[in-house]
Amino acid sequence: MRVVVEIKKGEVPEVILNNLIKNSQLEQVFGINNVVLVDGKPKLCNLHELLQIFLDHRKEVITNRSLYELRQAKDRGHVLEGLIVAIANIDEVINIIKTSENTKVAADRLCEQSWSSAQLNRYLIELKIQIFVSQRALKRFWS
Repeated sequence: MRVVVEIKKGEVPEVILNNLIKNSQLEQVFGINNVVLVDGKPKLCNLHELLQIFLDHRKEVITNRSLYELRQAKDRGHVLEGLIVAIANIDEVINIIKTSENTKVAADRLCEQSWSSAQLNRYLIELKIQIFVSQRALKRFWS
């Protein structure tokens, strides 16, 4: 940062500078502890190194978060592709779920289908349970 002070002609710059230092916080000294953990080991760093370490850390955090979100999106895409296939075979899916004694049997029977996957089966079973709970809540509400 740069501060420019313009003085009148004939003034002594050293006197004005000394007054500024004496009567303001223009020159203030304070100590800081720049010991940080780098790769699990303590290290004494200067300001440039601190900034570089922080930027590297932020880059790593953003990269990891982006990779996680990419994996989540790919998983979601897989489920959506499976739902498209399940909708194409909707009669078969409904028949399997309705005729199954419990969710475990339904999941096993859905796994036997060539178009199905474990991830899609979990989603379909959870969807079935949500619909069932919603229907029971509506019946109780209207009863």
